[in-house]
Amino acid sequence: MIWNIVLSALSIAQQARSEAETSCDPRFRPDTAFVVAAARRLIGGESPRESQVEFNYAGVDGRQRCRTAIAIRWDGGNGGGLVVTDSSGVVEFEQEYDDIGHMRPLGLDRVLFEYRSGRSAGFIERRLVALCSLGTTAWFACLDLEASRTEAVRTGSYSEGREGLEYEARNVVESVSDSAVRIARRLRWRRFHGDSVTTWRAHDLGTITLRLP
Repeated sequence: MIWNIVLSALSIAQQARSEAETSCDPRFRPDTAFVVAAARRLIGGESPRESQVEFNYAGVDGRQRCRTAIAIRWDGGNGGGLVVTDSSGVVEFEQEYDDIGHMRPLGLDRVLFEYRSGRSAGFIERRLVALCSLGTTAWFACLDLEASRTEAVRTGSYSEGREGLEYEARNVVESVSDSAVRIARRLRWRRFHGDSVTTWRAHDLGTITLRLP
């Protein structure tokens, strides 16, 4: 028997132009040279090369100032990191986050993103993080939860036939105010035997609301 367990892809439901997801037009717009230099600082070496780096950025409203948050990936997602600068390009925060993605502002002085936190044979885990600013250079993770998990567990032999269950779980995160997010946990599963697969069955595992500082 083969059991495939998939705790899968994060889905982010966001309210368009809501007060809770305040953005701004950043004065500092990074170029490739700035991003490559930041990536090299993060890993402490002369790599990656310019051709290996990709990035995106967004303005983060900071009460009468607009910071720039920059998500950087290199080497096909095997490396990555987040950099936050002030309006003139001075770095306030930088830290490695492998395969960072889905970055966006989350209210005043906050930025939300996901990254790959673990990987081994048959296993991948991603986490969802909201960083909150306590000052010019003080940032901390005010939200940190599992975004997705993919794991394959096998028992028996292939000669017994392809049989088992497949699960898919999602965290749906929605901003509900400038200081709170709603998290809905959803699950669906199906059975399979050989080439026969049942239809998906869905379960709502409940909703919680978390306040952010």
